[in-house]
Amino acid sequence: MALSSCMMDHSKEFYQKALDDENRKDLKAALNDYTQAIKENPKYAVAYCNRGLVKYHMGNLEDAIRDYDVAITLDPTDAIVYNNRGLAEADNNNYKSAIKNYNKAIELDPTMSRAYDNRGLAEGDQGKYDEAMKDYNMALKLDSNDSYIYNNIGFLLYKQKAYSEALPYYNKAIKLDPTLSAAFDNRGLIEYHLANDSAGIIDCSKSISLDSSSAFAWNNRGLIEYDMQNYAGTIKDCNKAISLSPNMAVAFLNRGIAKIKSGDKSGCEDLTRAKTLGDANADDFLADYCQ
Repeated sequence: MALSSCMMDHSKEFYQKALDDENRKDLKAALNDYTQAIKENPKYAVAYCNRGLVKYHMGNLEDAIRDYDVAITLDPTDAIVYNNRGLAEADNNNYKSAIKNYNKAIELDPTMSRAYDNRGLAEGDQGKYDEAMKDYNMALKLDSNDSYIYNNIGFLLYKQKAYSEALPYYNKAIKLDPTLSAAFDNRGLIEYHLANDSAGIIDCSKSISLDSSSAFAWNNRGLIEYDMQNYAGTIKDCNKAISLSPNMAVAFLNRGIAKIKSGDKSGCEDLTRAKTLGDANADDFLADYCQ
Protein backbone atom coordinates (compact mmCIF):
# COMPACT_ATOMS: atom_id res chain seq x y z
CA MET A 1 0.00 0.00 0.00
CA ALA A 2 1.56 3.28 -1.11
CA LEU A 3 1.71 6.19 1.30
CA SER A 4 0.72 9.69 0.14
CA SER A 5 3.10 12.57 0.86
CA CYS A 6 1.79 15.40 3.02
CA MET A 7 1.59 18.94 1.64
CA MET A 8 3.43 21.25 4.05
CA ASP A 9 2.41 24.86 4.56
CA HIS A 10 5.56 27.00 4.42
CA SER A 11 3.64 30.29 4.38
CA LYS A 12 4.88 31.43 7.79
CA GLU A 13 8.48 30.78 6.79
CA PHE A 14 8.13 32.96 3.70
CA TYR A 15 6.27 35.57 5.75
CA GLN A 16 9.13 35.79 8.25
CA LYS A 17 11.65 36.02 5.40
CA ALA A 18 9.65 38.90 3.97
CA LEU A 19 9.73 40.71 7.31
CA ASP A 20 13.50 40.26 7.41
CA ASP A 21 13.73 41.57 3.84
CA GLU A 22 11.81 44.69 4.85
CA ASN A 23 14.12 45.27 7.80
CA ARG A 24 17.01 45.21 5.31
CA LYS A 25 15.02 47.60 3.08
CA ASP A 26 15.08 45.03 0.27
CA LEU A 27 11.57 45.66 -1.04
CA LYS A 28 11.94 43.49 -4.13
CA ALA A 29 12.88 40.45 -2.04
CA ALA A 30 10.07 41.21 0.42
CA LEU A 31 7.59 41.37 -2.44
CA ASN A 32 8.71 37.97 -3.72
CA ASP A 33 8.58 36.36 -0.28
CA TYR A 34 5.13 37.73 0.56
CA THR A 35 3.97 36.40 -2.82
CA GLN A 36 5.37 32.98 -1.95
CA ALA A 37 3.61 33.09 1.42
CA ILE A 38 0.33 33.84 -0.33
CA LYS A 39 0.87 31.00 -2.80
CA GLU A 40 1.34 28.65 0.15
CA ASN A 41 -1.72 30.05 1.93
CA PRO A 42 -4.13 32.03 -0.29
CA LYS A 43 -6.14 33.06 2.79
CA TYR A 44 -3.18 34.68 4.58
CA ALA A 45 -4.78 38.10 5.15
CA VAL A 46 -1.84 39.76 6.87
CA ALA A 47 0.48 38.69 4.03
CA TYR A 48 -1.79 40.50 1.56
CA CYS A 49 -1.78 43.55 3.83
CA ASN A 50 2.00 43.62 4.12
CA ARG A 51 2.52 42.93 0.42
CA GLY A 52 0.20 45.84 -0.27
CA LEU A 53 2.37 48.08 1.91
CA VAL A 54 5.50 46.96 0.05
CA LYS A 55 3.81 47.76 -3.26
CA TYR A 56 2.76 51.13 -1.85
CA HIS A 57 6.36 51.97 -0.96
CA MET A 58 7.41 50.88 -4.46
CA GLY A 59 4.90 53.32 -5.95
CA ASN A 60 2.49 50.67 -7.24
CA LEU A 61 -0.62 52.24 -5.75
CA GLU A 62 -3.28 50.38 -7.73
CA ASP A 63 -1.66 47.00 -7.04
CA ALA A 64 -1.38 47.92 -3.37
CA ILE A 65 -5.08 48.76 -3.21
CA ARG A 66 -5.95 45.42 -4.81
CA ASP A 67 -3.97 43.58 -2.12
CA TYR A 68 -5.69 45.60 0.60
CA ASP A 69 -9.06 44.74 -0.94
CA VAL A 70 -8.26 41.03 -0.68
CA ALA A 71 -6.98 41.42 2.89
CA ILE A 72 -10.20 43.15 3.91
CA THR A 73 -12.31 40.44 2.25
CA LEU A 74 -10.39 37.84 4.26
CA ASP A 75 -10.43 39.83 7.50
CA PRO A 76 -12.77 42.85 7.60
CA THR A 77 -11.91 43.58 11.25
CA ASP A 78 -8.28 44.68 10.79
CA ALA A 79 -8.10 48.46 11.26
CA ILE A 80 -4.53 48.63 9.94
CA VAL A 81 -5.58 47.47 6.47
CA TYR A 82 -8.19 50.22 6.19
CA ASN A 83 -5.63 52.79 7.32
CA ASN A 84 -3.11 51.56 4.76
CA ARG A 85 -5.68 51.49 1.98
CA GLY A 86 -6.56 55.06 2.90
CA LEU A 87 -2.91 56.07 2.42
CA ALA A 88 -2.84 54.58 -1.08
CA GLU A 89 -6.14 56.22 -2.01
CA ALA A 90 -4.90 59.58 -0.73
CA ASP A 91 -1.72 59.30 -2.78
CA ASN A 92 -3.98 58.66 -5.77
CA ASN A 93 -5.79 61.91 -4.89
CA ASN A 94 -8.93 59.93 -4.04
CA TYR A 95 -9.49 61.84 -0.81
CA LYS A 96 -13.15 60.90 -0.36
CA SER A 97 -12.27 57.21 -0.52
CA ALA A 98 -9.22 57.76 1.71
CA ILE A 99 -11.30 59.44 4.42
CA LYS A 100 -13.89 56.66 4.21
CA ASN A 101 -11.11 54.14 4.91
CA TYR A 102 -9.72 56.19 7.80
CA ASN A 103 -13.23 56.46 9.26
CA LYS A 104 -13.52 52.69 9.20
CA ALA A 105 -10.08 52.25 10.77
CA ILE A 106 -11.07 54.61 13.59
CA GLU A 107 -14.41 52.81 14.03
CA LEU A 108 -12.55 49.51 14.45
CA ASP A 109 -9.78 50.98 16.61
CA PRO A 110 -10.59 54.37 18.20
CA THR A 111 -7.08 54.47 19.71
CA MET A 112 -5.25 54.39 16.35
CA SER A 113 -3.53 57.77 16.40
CA ARG A 114 -2.08 57.32 12.90
CA ALA A 115 -5.57 57.00 11.41
CA TYR A 116 -6.52 60.39 12.90
CA ASP A 117 -3.21 61.82 11.68
CA ASN A 118 -3.70 60.46 8.17
CA ARG A 119 -7.29 61.66 8.04
CA GLY A 120 -6.02 65.09 9.03
CA LEU A 121 -3.59 65.00 6.13
CA ALA A 122 -6.36 64.13 3.67
CA GLU A 123 -8.61 66.87 5.06
CA GLY A 124 -5.77 69.39 4.87
CA ASP A 125 -5.13 68.48 1.24
CA GLN A 126 -8.77 69.35 0.55
CA GLY A 127 -8.49 72.69 2.32
CA LYS A 128 -10.54 71.52 5.31
CA TYR A 129 -8.14 73.04 7.79
CA ASP A 130 -10.40 73.14 10.85
CA GLU A 131 -11.35 69.48 10.48
CA ALA A 132 -7.71 68.58 9.95
CA MET A 133 -6.59 70.37 13.11
CA LYS A 134 -9.26 68.58 15.14
CA ASP A 135 -7.96 65.24 13.92
CA TYR A 136 -4.34 66.20 14.60
CA ASN A 137 -5.24 67.26 18.13
CA MET A 138 -6.97 63.93 18.68
CA ALA A 139 -3.92 62.12 17.33
CA LEU A 140 -1.70 64.02 19.77
CA LYS A 141 -4.03 63.18 22.63
CA LEU A 142 -3.54 59.51 21.77
CA ASP A 143 0.21 59.77 21.14
CA SER A 144 2.00 62.96 22.12
CA ASN A 145 5.40 61.56 21.15
CA ASP A 146 4.75 60.96 17.45
CA SER A 147 7.08 63.23 15.48
CA TYR A 148 5.04 62.83 12.29
CA ILE A 149 1.97 64.42 13.84
CA TYR A 150 3.93 67.55 14.82
CA ASN A 151 5.47 67.66 11.35
CA ASN A 152 2.04 67.41 9.74
CA ILE A 153 0.58 70.15 11.93
CA GLY A 154 3.49 72.35 10.92
CA PHE A 155 2.71 71.67 7.27
CA LEU A 156 -0.97 72.46 7.80
CA LEU A 157 -0.01 75.83 9.29
CA TYR A 158 2.49 76.39 6.46
CA LYS A 159 -0.33 75.96 3.94
CA GLN A 160 -2.18 78.73 5.75
CA LYS A 161 0.96 80.92 5.67
CA ALA A 162 1.08 80.84 9.47
CA TYR A 163 4.87 80.52 9.37
CA SER A 164 5.70 81.67 12.89
CA GLU A 165 3.05 79.35 14.32
CA ALA A 166 4.36 76.41 12.30
CA LEU A 167 7.97 76.72 13.48
CA PRO A 168 7.51 75.32 17.03
CA TYR A 169 5.82 72.21 15.64
CA TYR A 170 8.79 71.46 13.39
CA ASN A 171 11.13 72.10 16.32
CA LYS A 172 9.17 69.56 18.36
CA ALA A 173 9.14 67.01 15.54
CA ILE A 174 12.93 67.27 15.21
CA LYS A 175 13.43 67.07 18.97
CA LEU A 176 11.42 63.84 19.03
CA ASP A 177 13.12 62.40 15.95
CA PRO A 178 16.41 64.02 14.86
CA THR A 179 16.45 61.73 11.81
CA LEU A 180 13.12 62.95 10.37
CA SER A 181 14.38 64.42 7.10
CA ALA A 182 11.02 65.90 6.06
CA ALA A 183 10.84 68.01 9.23
CA PHE A 184 14.24 69.58 8.50
CA ASP A 185 13.20 70.28 4.89
CA ASN A 186 9.89 71.79 5.97
CA ARG A 187 11.53 73.87 8.70
CA GLY A 188 13.99 75.12 6.11
CA LEU A 189 11.09 76.45 4.04
CA ILE A 190 9.65 78.14 7.12
CA GLU A 191 13.01 79.83 7.79
CA TYR A 192 13.04 81.01 4.17
CA HIS A 193 9.61 82.59 4.55
CA LEU A 194 10.73 84.18 7.83
CA ALA A 195 13.71 85.76 5.98
CA ASN A 196 16.29 83.55 7.69
CA ASP A 197 17.95 82.08 4.60
CA SER A 198 21.11 80.89 6.35
CA ALA A 199 19.11 78.75 8.78
CA GLY A 200 16.99 77.51 5.88
CA ILE A 201 20.08 76.34 3.98
CA ILE A 202 21.35 74.51 7.06
CA ASP A 203 18.02 72.71 7.54
CA CYS A 204 17.63 71.73 3.89
CA SER A 205 21.22 70.50 3.80
CA LYS A 206 20.54 68.41 6.92
CA SER A 207 17.44 66.98 5.25
CA ILE A 208 19.51 66.01 2.20
CA SER A 209 22.16 64.38 4.39
CA LEU A 210 19.42 62.27 5.97
CA ASP A 211 17.64 61.44 2.70
CA SER A 212 19.45 62.35 -0.49
CA SER A 213 16.59 60.89 -2.57
CA SER A 214 14.16 63.69 -1.66
CA ALA A 215 13.64 65.89 -4.70
CA PHE A 216 11.75 68.37 -2.51
CA ALA A 217 14.75 69.02 -0.28
CA TRP A 218 17.07 69.63 -3.24
CA ASN A 219 14.55 71.96 -4.87
CA ASN A 220 13.86 73.85 -1.66
CA ARG A 221 17.55 74.42 -1.01
CA GLY A 222 17.83 75.66 -4.57
CA LEU A 223 14.97 78.09 -3.93
CA ILE A 224 16.72 79.53 -0.89
CA GLU A 225 20.01 79.77 -2.80
CA TYR A 226 18.18 81.77 -5.45
CA ASP A 227 17.01 84.18 -2.75
CA MET A 228 20.66 84.54 -1.74
CA GLN A 229 21.54 85.21 -5.42
CA ASN A 230 23.57 82.00 -5.60
CA TYR A 231 22.20 81.12 -9.03
CA ALA A 232 24.82 78.48 -9.74
CA GLY A 233 23.80 76.72 -6.52
CA THR A 234 20.14 76.90 -7.53
CA ILE A 235 20.86 75.36 -10.93
CA LYS A 236 22.94 72.57 -9.41
CA ASP A 237 20.33 71.68 -6.80
CA CYS A 238 17.43 71.86 -9.26
CA ASN A 239 19.37 69.61 -11.64
CA LYS A 240 19.46 67.04 -8.86
CA ALA A 241 15.78 67.53 -8.04
CA ILE A 242 14.82 67.00 -11.69
CA SER A 243 17.00 63.89 -11.95
CA LEU A 244 15.09 62.46 -8.98
CA SER A 245 11.66 63.68 -10.09
CA PRO A 246 11.60 64.39 -13.85
CA ASN A 247 8.09 65.91 -13.74
CA MET A 248 8.66 68.34 -10.87
CA ALA A 249 7.33 71.53 -12.42
CA VAL A 250 8.60 73.87 -9.70
CA ALA A 251 12.17 72.61 -10.10
CA PHE A 252 12.08 73.48 -13.81
CA LEU A 253 10.64 76.88 -12.88
CA ASN A 254 13.35 77.62 -10.32
CA ARG A 255 16.14 76.37 -12.57
CA GLY A 256 14.80 78.36 -15.50
CA ILE A 257 14.73 81.64 -13.58
CA ALA A 258 18.21 81.00 -12.16
CA LYS A 259 19.57 80.33 -15.67
CA ILE A 260 18.04 83.53 -16.99
CA LYS A 261 19.46 85.52 -14.08
CA SER A 262 22.85 84.00 -14.97
CA GLY A 263 22.50 85.20 -18.58
CA ASP A 264 21.53 81.81 -19.99
CA LYS A 265 18.45 82.18 -22.19
CA SER A 266 17.94 78.42 -22.28
CA GLY A 267 16.15 79.07 -19.02
CA CYS A 268 13.13 79.90 -21.16
CA GLU A 269 12.99 76.24 -22.19
CA ASP A 270 12.77 75.32 -18.51
CA LEU A 271 9.97 77.83 -17.96
CA THR A 272 8.08 76.39 -20.93
CA ARG A 273 8.56 72.90 -19.49
CA ALA A 274 7.28 74.13 -16.11
CA LYS A 275 4.18 75.51 -17.83
CA THR A 276 3.60 72.21 -19.64
CA LEU A 277 3.83 70.39 -16.32
CA GLY A 278 1.20 72.70 -14.83
CA ASP A 279 3.07 75.32 -12.82
CA ALA A 280 0.67 78.22 -12.31
CA ASN A 281 3.45 80.84 -12.15
CA ALA A 282 5.25 79.89 -15.36
CA ASP A 283 3.20 82.17 -17.64
CA ASP A 284 4.14 85.28 -15.67
CA PHE A 285 7.86 84.52 -15.82
CA LEU A 286 7.64 83.65 -19.51
CA ALA A 287 6.01 87.01 -20.13
CA ASP A 288 8.68 88.82 -18.10
CA TYR A 289 11.78 87.10 -19.46
CA CYS A 290 11.07 85.23 -22.68
CA GLN A 291 9.27 87.58 -25.07
